[in-house]
Amino acid sequence: MDYNKIKTLLDKYFEGKTSLSEENLLSEYFNQTYDIHPDFEYAKDMFQYFKKESGICCEENSGKQRLLGINGSHKVRILIAVAAGFLLIFITTLFFPIIEPDKKAYAYINGEPVYDSDIALYEAQDAIYKLTHNFNTGTENLSNLSKFYEIEKKLSKSK
Repeated sequence: MDYNKIKTLLDKYFEGKTSLSEENLLSEYFNQTYDIHPDFEYAKDMFQYFKKESGICCEENSGKQRLLGINGSHKVRILIAVAAGFLLIFITTLFFPIIEPDKKAYAYINGEPVYDSDIALYEAQDAIYKLTHNFNTGTENLSNLSKFYEIEKKLSKSK
């Protein structure tokens, strides 16, 4: 084949613009074992590799497995790995239960912490009510004290 024709076909091939018939011409040229121009030695190996690989045939059922690279022993290994992962998660949750964050104590009643804010609010209001009630009961007699103060003032002026 002509040097210039091979060169243009190779340029078109590497640009992705060749037809199937042109690719077959290139394949025929490079798969011959004689008279290949030294400038095209780099493409010879590639086309010979394509021919060699196209001759390999496989069963129809194993095509998917071959493409994925998974055969029977790999499936077993994958299943064992998945089972081991689930077992690890199960054992971890069994022996290391979820630790709750520290609860916030809103109040201490008789030395015991109260974690419920509603109970703490109720107890605080009850304590304030009792305190103010005791203050109010003690102020009844204070009105008499103001009368005593007024009388004392009158007596001190009269002297």
